[in-house]
Amino acid sequence: MTGSRSSEVYDLPSDPCLDGLALMERDLRRATEASGLVEHFYEIGSRIARLRFVGPALVDPLTRAIGHLRHEPVARPDLTINIWDSETTGVPLSPLLQALIDAIYGNPFVLLTPRHEITALSNDRVAATFELGSGVFILFDRLRNEAVYWVRDPLNLPYYERGAPFRTAFNWGLARHGVQCIHAAAVGSEQGAILITGRSGSGKSTTALACISSSLKYLGDDYCAFSAAHDPEVFSLYNTGKLNDDVDLARQPQFAPWIVNPERTGDEKYLMYLGEQVPDRIIRRAPLRAIVMPKITKTTRPRLESTSPAAALRALAPSSMFQLPGAAEDALVRMATLARTLPSYTLECGPDLAANTEVLEEFVGILTRGGDSPQIEGDSECVPT
Repeated sequence: MTGSRSSEVYDLPSDPCLDGLALMERDLRRATEASGLVEHFYEIGSRIARLRFVGPALVDPLTRAIGHLRHEPVARPDLTINIWDSETTGVPLSPLLQALIDAIYGNPFVLLTPRHEITALSNDRVAATFELGSGVFILFDRLRNEAVYWVRDPLNLPYYERGAPFRTAFNWGLARHGVQCIHAAAVGSEQGAILITGRSGSGKSTTALACISSSLKYLGDDYCAFSAAHDPEVFSLYNTGKLNDDVDLARQPQFAPWIVNPERTGDEKYLMYLGEQVPDRIIRRAPLRAIVMPKITKTTRPRLESTSPAAALRALAPSSMFQLPGAAEDALVRMATLARTLPSYTLECGPDLAANTEVLEEFVGILTRGGDSPQIEGDSECVPT
């Protein structure tokens, strides 16, 4: 990618990573000249993200999930994401970038890390990722806290990208402000919330969704963000809800009218935008009071049992680190700090979703009223610092 340099394109040092960034930004300028800009602003915690869409094609697919976070324009946002596509703007990727993408499809295990990072375009200043399933290509400039997000055709965006857009760019851009994105659900109230975490299939999404019809409010079922700098706080990222399959839908049939992809195919999950259906059930931030790890059992009486900080970290870290490119040592430190700071519990879940929810309602009520919670005793396991 170092090739000959054109004065039209570059005024950066000859470096493959910076050259790739310069090429992408040149393509972005050409697309903007062809299609114009649509700007939206969103608030995550106390941080403002500016989304600059080139043309209107990607606005609706990529903003419904974050509509509850919409904010008035500000002069100095904390993060900027520039979003464009080639199909509707008529501007292709530069040949060198397109050749790299083609090479990735041909040999992803050599050119991508397991977290979809493009090693050839990444250094201390530039972060780069390509997601094979969605075709989303992102270059992030850490110096300016600004990303360029590209996809070939908006019509080919998979359901999971529409349900949790910009998660990688959010993770990169918010990290410098001490906010960490995480693969977890969260429910509670403005006075206090619990983080529900565990590996995929552990029941966190089902448990969070079941709370929609309870007194507990919803911050997310799959991804959210947190800050552990002072008093831990959780921030909503997406108002979406997902059901795995027809079996899940049969357990919670009340969600059927809200599903936006009823004709799902393959392993696609059912997707809902809860912020459009029950906006009063969504909250954007709350103090964090505890970490809860669901464990699916056949019990008829769900119960909470205290567990260790190490167990909480094992539930929090692996999927978050794997699913969020660029998450590294700082991310692990933040999650370890959270695991040490908050009490953690295993929730033995039975098939009765209402019973599971009642246990969580009572538990959150105790936490937010300042009641005592069980303390971990006799645990010699250590959490990394």
